[in-house]
Amino acid sequence: MHKIAIAICTHNRAAALKRTLQSLTYLAIPKDATHRIFLVANACTDDTLAVVLTFADLLPLVSCVEYQPGLSVARNTALNMIEGWNPDLVIWCDDDVLVRKDWMGAYWDALLSESDIDVLGGPIDPVFEEAPPPWIVGGLSIFGFAFAGLDYGNTQKLLPLGTRGPVGANMAFRYSSVQGLRFDPALGVTPTRRLGGEENDYIARAIKKSGRWAYVAAARVQHCIPINRTSKQYLSNYYRAVGHSFVLSGQVSANDFNLFGKPRWIFRVLLFTWFRRMYLAILFPRSERFARAFEDSETAIGILEAYGQQGPRSDVNQVR
Repeated sequence: MHKIAIAICTHNRAAALKRTLQSLTYLAIPKDATHRIFLVANACTDDTLAVVLTFADLLPLVSCVEYQPGLSVARNTALNMIEGWNPDLVIWCDDDVLVRKDWMGAYWDALLSESDIDVLGGPIDPVFEEAPPPWIVGGLSIFGFAFAGLDYGNTQKLLPLGTRGPVGANMAFRYSSVQGLRFDPALGVTPTRRLGGEENDYIARAIKKSGRWAYVAAARVQHCIPINRTSKQYLSNYYRAVGHSFVLSGQVSANDFNLFGKPRWIFRVLLFTWFRRMYLAILFPRSERFARAFEDSETAIGILEAYGQQGPRSDVNQVR
């Protein structure tokens, strides 16, 4: 019997988690396969555990509490739980997504059909709980990335490393290729920082053998976006965190300090993108061009802020 593990990490999203777990009750199980859902409640102080208990008889749940806050820590706790079960496939989803009945089967079929591929990801449709403001609607092709949106069409295809994706809200791995691999706790969201990069880092190490990942069009999910994520402050925080992760993960060089302890080029980039953003905010505030300028200027600010903060990367980040 083949084994499929579904991993979910959650932090104080009891209502959203309930919707996610409810959607998982409708999953179609692939032939000759069994599945378990490994759920980590990460430093939760709301009704998360009560929600989990309500699904104890409806889903094959294996749950635990991780008291140390942090997404990478929680994900590694999930992997530690999964390790003893030794599945064929590990599928990750967020605690605020809705999956379709054929979601797990789509990943399983793709794993069997792509024998040399170890990393898979599916499309993600942002679904807003309330109508977003017009400036987000006009720039959604750009801002959609901040809402974990991903869509490369309706056909399965292989994409090279460097193509955006997979995204943590909807990704999967051939377990034999990532057994022993862990997320870097120096990266990822914690209560004191909104820092990304842990997914890209993990995927880059997992994908190293083939250099490609499979886009599984049939493994589509909906990602629920609350109203508090449709503000300029939220998007500003998001893109600045992207800039931080570029520096802290080594994707941006920190060896050319020459102006106030920071590289001269980032000041040029920041000035250009900021003035472009101000110009477009006046003339084309509901356009993709404004959205791109907003993204570029806030990311540049994040890069500038992060210089001088980066430290040595943890041992967990080394390829095994």
